[in-house]
This record gives sequence, C-alpha cells and structure tokens, in this order.
Amino acid sequence: MNIKTILLGPSGVGKTRFLNHLRKKQMKNYCPTIGVDYIVYRHENKVTLQIWDTSGCDRFRNVVDNFVRGIDLCIFVYKDVYSFEQMMELVSYVKTHHNPKRYCILSFGCSELGKQVADKYGFFFFSVNITEKEQCISTLKRLCTVCIEEQKKCNFLNVKQLEKLQVEKKRDSGLCWFSFC
Repeated sequence: MNIKTILLGPSGVGKTRFLNHLRKKQMKNYCPTIGVDYIVYRHENKVTLQIWDTSGCDRFRNVVDNFVRGIDLCIFVYKDVYSFEQMMELVSYVKTHHNPKRYCILSFGCSELGKQVADKYGFFFFSVNITEKEQCISTLKRLCTVCIEEQKKCNFLNVKQLEKLQVEKKRDSGLCWFSFC
C-alpha cells in the first residue's frame, strides 16, 4: 500500500528534524527547507509512506500547492500555541482547496490543542518528543498501522465477489483511501 504523504506546518516547527531521524542525520543547526524535500519510509513491506517534506515559508506556498494535489495523507505539524494557530490556517486552506483523503496532526509540544482538533474532526493525532529518535520512528510505525486499519474498514469486495453476492456492502466508515468510494 503506497500512501502519498505531505508534511505541512509553519517554518521552524521541526518537520525536517522529525524526518532526519529516518535518514539517520543529526541536525546541529537550524536549516530551513527550501521548497520541498522527499523521503520514503517502508513499514513491514505492507505500507510505503512517500513523504514530501515542505517548507513552512510563505514564499514557497505556490510550490507546495503543487505537491498537495492528489495527496493521500496530510500531516500537519506544530510545536506551540503560535505555530498551532498558523497550522490551523493551513488546515483550513488545505481542506478548502485540496481535500486529501486523510489528515493527521503531529504535536511537538502543547499537545492538548491538537488533540482537541483531532477529536473534533476525526484526524489522526500523535504527540512526539522531537529529540527522541525512537519515538519519532515509532510514531511513523503507528501511523502506518493506523493506515492499514483504516484501509481494512473500507471493506472492499472485488468485482467477482460483488457479482456473486449481489448485495450492497456497507462500510464502517464514510472515509477510505480510495477516491472511487
């Protein structure tokens, strides 16, 4: 299962630092992402997250817009109240203009705000200590597991099974990974 994923959030919240744990790179100094960066994360040969790491700088908004189109999973990142407010503007913009299939909020601090929004709108939510490499990697593993479970909830039948049953199959959820739902 390939999941096109994008990481969005204000500049300086830790998006690249989070992903650098996968690259086994240590960030000693802050270095902003210019435009978009890319990394692939594979989990147990079941899920592949194709992750686009985006710049939080407003001058790259048009570049980032091109990568949001057709995305399966949009991960919003924040670390404090100020970045949370900026993140919520991004959430509103993405929901209005692009509407990916799934949303997730990653909190690198001040997790109560993100948890409330995630609960209200049905987003995935994870609180992460950005300095802990193992916690960052385990968060991606948990996200992959949640994606697998969400796909199972769609309960798709192939065409031959559907013809045999001639019964409409109901899903547990109104949302799924496939655009033809």
